[in-house]
Amino acid sequence: MRFYRPVLLILLLLPVCCCRHKEPTQEPEADYLLIDRQVTDFTRSISPDGVESSFTISCDAEWELSFPEEPVPWMTVGESEKTGKNSWTLPYAVSSNESIYPRNTKLVFKAGEHSIQVTMEQGVPDPLTLNKVPGFYGVEGVNVLPTGTRQSSSLHYGNYWTYRILDPSSLTVHALGGIPWDLASGSPISVSYKTVRQGMEESYEPAVDVEVVRVTGTLVWLRKSESEYFIIER
Repeated sequence: MRFYRPVLLILLLLPVCCCRHKEPTQEPEADYLLIDRQVTDFTRSISPDGVESSFTISCDAEWELSFPEEPVPWMTVGESEKTGKNSWTLPYAVSSNESIYPRNTKLVFKAGEHSIQVTMEQGVPDPLTLNKVPGFYGVEGVNVLPTGTRQSSSLHYGNYWTYRILDPSSLTVHALGGIPWDLASGSPISVSYKTVRQGMEESYEPAVDVEVVRVTGTLVWLRKSESEYFIIER
């Protein structure tokens, strides 16, 4: 009987060991999910110039992001960053739309039974901005472009700058001045336009009201009217 005692001891302890085994715990269900303080599907409009921004996610459980359609090359989504106990930021970037067609894509945020679809819509640029050749168009009935013998230059002074086009053959300078250095697309501004020929002022408009159509890294589009506009380079 002594030979069987260790075996019996092990058999008696087995039920005790088994009782100590714990079942795996389930992840807690989400009680809420908010994307940019929205609890339902919404649409975000993006400028044709593109944007770098982020979503703010509020959720009391783990969440996930999916694309119901194929991811598009013109939008990138970065890594989320936890900013609080139940909050995250998710950076994204949308490139400028250089086509003549609007575009959109969808993102779906999900946590448990909660789901929010965000539609990203990007409009088309103003047809004027499809022209990327700097110059003064339709001003005084003609186009003045820095081509051939003409040369362009920019002069930055304080918070303003001047864009000039010089024609050495006729010793003529066309200058658009008083342009604010900090420009925002869609805002109205007032600039001056001057033509100087052989050292003599030929024409001068001290206050030309224009609309800032678009601003990129180097080019600015200004519209005076449907037939008169400026494309200037800084």
